[in-house]
Amino acid sequence: MKPDLKIHLKVLALFFKKILSDKVQQECIPTAVYGTDILCQAKSGMGKTAVFVLTILQRLDESDPDPCSAIIIANVKELAYQIHKEIERLGKYLKHIRSAVFFGGQPFKEN
Repeated sequence: MKPDLKIHLKVLALFFKKILSDKVQQECIPTAVYGTDILCQAKSGMGKTAVFVLTILQRLDESDPDPCSAIIIANVKELAYQIHKEIERLGKYLKHIRSAVFFGGQPFKEN
């Protein structure tokens, strides 16, 4: 039995307006929003990060903004900032969505 597909209307509008053109996203997002694991490999700039971020935004409960609803761990600082920028871009219409980047090797206050 498949779970109910419940997409935030604001995220869906942005998806159709700006993102539907990428083949990676067309193939991966329908599977990912159902919670199914996906493995995606594509060239740089093909929309992999957007698939990842849209799937996470889909799963967040905007009406119940706990202090932390999702933690994303990236293996390099540049990827962490790329994910952060996508969350800001794609989540800008979701009022309780916030994102921050923290990484090791620096005092906490400088992050």
